[in-house]
Amino acid sequence: MGPGRSWWCSGRLGLRLSSTGRPRADSARLAAARHQSRTAAPLGQSGRRQGGTGLTLDVKADIGKFLAGRGYTVAPITFDNADYIFSRAYDNAFDSGDKALMKRVAAAYVPYMESKLDYWERQSMRLFGREVSQTMLIHANFINSDYLADLIKMLHRRGYKVVDLETALKDEAYNLPDTYTGRAGISWIHRWAMAKGRDSVLPNEPEVPEFVMKASGFDSE
Repeated sequence: MGPGRSWWCSGRLGLRLSSTGRPRADSARLAAARHQSRTAAPLGQSGRRQGGTGLTLDVKADIGKFLAGRGYTVAPITFDNADYIFSRAYDNAFDSGDKALMKRVAAAYVPYMESKLDYWERQSMRLFGREVSQTMLIHANFINSDYLADLIKMLHRRGYKVVDLETALKDEAYNLPDTYTGRAGISWIHRWAMAKGRDSVLPNEPEVPEFVMKASGFDSE
């Protein structure tokens, strides 16, 4: 708790930001395509959360071997969030010249992120009786370019410090197997919880406010 908290963000200044400005490959579909046709791999939708690691355990194992053989480290994400939805809403408001909506979306952003972090902290306590080192994915987008400093202030206020991925992964929680299969890029904390049974999943995960969903044009998270 407190000073012992650490987090890693997936860059300059120790932060790695993933860009939603171009399509990114969904690893599950990429692997499936490679197994089926060995030709072209389809791309994931631009702006949507990606993070699937395989639709079957065999595919997951193949992806892991493929990446490890080329010196890559898989970065598990525990602090899952929908910053990309806020980004789209913020972009749409800007494009339409609606400054009032931009301010409203921005005012809801950091409080939403803090509510999500609080949720993942409580889910960690439920699973492990302690808080694990959190790993966070955010994207290089308009709203983060304007409010990243506020987001970092919130993390510091809650007692977090930035560490590199290697340090974060020293937390013994990351030694647990990941047996989740599916297209959704869900948090590793939920993957570990689901492995123990649905009753281990903490209810009432915070959702994106309805007005932000509407402004974004997305129909779901």
